[in-house]
Amino acid sequence: MRKKTKKQEANAGDEEVSQEFTQDSQELADDKVAENDSDSKQKDPETEMAELRDRLQRTTAEFMNFRKQNEKRQRDSRLFVRRDVFEQLLPIVDNFGAAMKALEQGQDAKNVLIGVKMIHEMLEKLLQDNGIKTIEALSQPFDPSLHEAVSREEKEDTDANIVINEIAKGYKMGDLVLRHARVVVSAAPEESEVTTTEEEDEDQKS
Repeated sequence: MRKKTKKQEANAGDEEVSQEFTQDSQELADDKVAENDSDSKQKDPETEMAELRDRLQRTTAEFMNFRKQNEKRQRDSRLFVRRDVFEQLLPIVDNFGAAMKALEQGQDAKNVLIGVKMIHEMLEKLLQDNGIKTIEALSQPFDPSLHEAVSREEKEDTDANIVINEIAKGYKMGDLVLRHARVVVSAAPEESEVTTTEEEDEDQKS
C-alpha cells in the first residue's frame, strides 16, 4: 500500500474543511429560510385586525341570512296552516249564502232553520278537527283562568262562586285559552244585621 504524500494529505484536509464549510453554510442558509418563514407568519397588528373584521363581517352576514331564512320558514308554515283552515271554511260560507238566498226567496223558515243548524254543526266540527274545544262553564266553580265574570247574582240553593249562566262560550286549544267563557257567577247572600231599638236597649242594660 502506497503512502499518501504530504500534498495528497493536504488536499484531503482541504476537502474535509471544504465539506465542513459547505455543510455549515447550508445549515446557516436553512436557518435563514426558517427564520424568514417565521417572520412571514408573524403578521402586524393592523393586518390581524383587518382579518378579524373581515371574519366578523362574514359571520354576521351568515347569521343574518340564517335568521331571514328561519323567519321565512315560519311565515310559510303559518300561511299553510291558515290556508288549510280557510279551505275548510269555504263550504260553510257557501251554505250561509244559500240560507240567505232561501230567506230572500221566501222559502219556509223551518227549512231555513234546519239549514242554519247544519251550518252550525259544520262550524263546531271544524273547530274540533283543529283541536279547539269549548270550555265547561255552567254549574262549574268559577275559575278566572277559564271564565270571565260579567256579573254576580244571588241564587237560592247555590253556593257562592258557581257559574249560574253562560253569556258566551269560551274556547281553548290544548292548554291555550283562546277566549274565556263569559259567565254570570253566584254571589253569597248578604248578611244584614238588623237590630231593633229594644234589642239595643237590652244590650245597653246588660
